[in-house]
Amino acid sequence: MKLHMFDVEKNEYVLSIHIRWMKLLAKISKKFRSVCETFTTFSEHVPMGLCFKSDGQYYIFMNDTGKVNDYVFKHEIAHIKLGHVGRDEKPGYKAAKQQELDADKYAFEVLKCKPLLMWRTLGLYCEELQDKFLRSGHNDVECYATYRATTARMKQLEELMGVEETEML
Repeated sequence: MKLHMFDVEKNEYVLSIHIRWMKLLAKISKKFRSVCETFTTFSEHVPMGLCFKSDGQYYIFMNDTGKVNDYVFKHEIAHIKLGHVGRDEKPGYKAAKQQELDADKYAFEVLKCKPLLMWRTLGLYCEELQDKFLRSGHNDVECYATYRATTARMKQLEELMGVEETEML
């Protein structure tokens, strides 16, 4: 699996790197540790993205499946536009989950992301979280909390679209 780094100011991809090299960078540089953790937690078929600010520049990392997923990109851009990125202090659990809801809403309403793509991507993420939780023997409380928060994101999307889950299937 490769990770792709998008420079928001340059409006182009500036780096593509295999995950094994990212793991090496994570051992050397603290900046890459969270990137590595994000992308090695789940299987590579789950579209993933992560944005960050470094030296005044905004960057978005995406895995191979995230790079071709319009929702992942627009969701990360929404985090930047809403001011979630580059803060000195990390938000608490509740605030972080609200930021995810806000970024989804912004991606849907302002950036005009395709709702079915958003819903399917979140559904795939939920399936992966559910599998991880089951493999943990129902002991990974953080995983379960993330699963519940992601289902709340799906519910919000359904409300924004004015449809029920059964209509999406």
